[in-house]
Amino acid sequence: MRSNVLKVSALAATIAASFGAHAAVYTIVPHNTAASGTTHGVAITPNNTDNCWTGSCSAATADLAVETRPKLAGFSYREEVPFIINTGYDYLEDVTATQYDGFKNYCDVYLRYQSDLCDSWARERWNGYKKELADDFTNSLVFVENGVDLGYSENAIVNELDDGAGKYVGNRRNGTTNRNLAYYGSTDLTATGLSSTHAWRSLVDGSDIYVVGSVTKNSAHNQPSDKISQAVVWKLTSAGAISETNVIPWGAEGESAASDENKREKPHASARDIVKIGAEFYAVGYNSDVDEKPFASVFNSTDGTTWKTRRVSFPRDEDALTNYYLQAVNDNKIAVGTYKLNESLNGAYANGLFYVADVTATSPSSTNLTGGIFFEGANGKVGNINNKNELVGQVDYETHAENNGKPRAQRGFITVLGDKSLSSAPFKNTAYLLDDLTNDGSGANNAYRVYDATDINEAGVISATAYYCAGGYDTEAVDSTCNGGQPGAEKLVAVKLVPDSTKTAADITPRPRDRVNATVERQGASLGWLALGLLGLLGFRRK
Repeated sequence: MRSNVLKVSALAATIAASFGAHAAVYTIVPHNTAASGTTHGVAITPNNTDNCWTGSCSAATADLAVETRPKLAGFSYREEVPFIINTGYDYLEDVTATQYDGFKNYCDVYLRYQSDLCDSWARERWNGYKKELADDFTNSLVFVENGVDLGYSENAIVNELDDGAGKYVGNRRNGTTNRNLAYYGSTDLTATGLSSTHAWRSLVDGSDIYVVGSVTKNSAHNQPSDKISQAVVWKLTSAGAISETNVIPWGAEGESAASDENKREKPHASARDIVKIGAEFYAVGYNSDVDEKPFASVFNSTDGTTWKTRRVSFPRDEDALTNYYLQAVNDNKIAVGTYKLNESLNGAYANGLFYVADVTATSPSSTNLTGGIFFEGANGKVGNINNKNELVGQVDYETHAENNGKPRAQRGFITVLGDKSLSSAPFKNTAYLLDDLTNDGSGANNAYRVYDATDINEAGVISATAYYCAGGYDTEAVDSTCNGGQPGAEKLVAVKLVPDSTKTAADITPRPRDRVNATVERQGASLGWLALGLLGLLGFRRK
């Protein structure tokens, strides 16, 4: 098999060389390739004055937020409930000090990989989660470029950076008191009787600051591990002190709300982004219906205090959904999110991508991202969308069936939604894998393959995580081997992508593929097969 791979690689390299010189439209700037373990680019500082596509731009245009992750979290530090399903905590009950059955059961039911691969998938997550059970809370540490230390020594994440004031948004471990304690700058966002709080993003409106997230408490059920959560909007003063904590009720307008906490299915909700359009506030996320199933929601308020929920309609049968939520919204009324299916579509129990064209609509509806790299049944994850309608995230680039097979490999992507005239990017009329936009042939960018894109600012700078191969990959292909495929040759590193204003659409040369239909060769321990272990680094692939 090895000789066949080399033959295909050589052929791909020959074909690629025939196209002549490549000129990437993005420059990849790594944070620290020498750092021990893995690092992840998770957010970028805002820049509302520059446009890197029309003027000079440098790495100093924005700072990168970085998280370290020696092991997978198991139960994501970002999410309110494991796997974002109403029975999520039930799966954690199957996990004990010596077992990983809960993770294995989830994979068998909701991912349907080949049995031995589900076993590997589960072990990877168990190896991270058991650190928590052993009171080891140093699995995720966060810092910002240019020497900014948030000062958190226990499991922490950051979801948003604020330029100038250092008012970062995220959550951290608070000893044995809170698994997740939300923060805005130096202000802890909590309340009496809560087991966890999460903060996602913020909005400054005059002298008021609004931070959206969720609050979590123990449920009334006799299972002590069960939690319930609700979406929340904190209102802060300009000094950062909490003036109001507004918890949003379960259920949408005109619908029954989740009410029976004694069932094993638990209600959960989260507000994940917020904007002000005209005189009204709009937050997006998900809420819980009478069956405790998460559904994509727009939260609306005229005063920032009283909030109502509008349910987002889904173009498929909602019985086919496991979860359905919005992740980000911009000033142009566009919101983007992810849905997870509980039935097979094109060989996968997929989590696809969708957008809402107008969050101010009385009855908001969604449209799935389709065509090109968004093939039917593709798995995806939303990063963020800026006010130029440029959306970044992650999507499958392999197309084989996952059911009773192996997981597909993924890459970061970018596309432009809605009014494309707002973007100055040379690729705005279609969707691209970021690997195609960073293709500089055998240049410096060839040491990286962009695994995930998490944030984008108004200047066009992207925060991302990339595979890194010291000395460059063996070929220019998107799926090239590193050092002949030697286990451990690649590592994950935090990077940012800086646009090059001198490049045009004519400079874009998609990377070739070395192993379009090749079978992945198993080579020993599960961690050595890097692609499988990385599927849930920042949250179970949002599944």
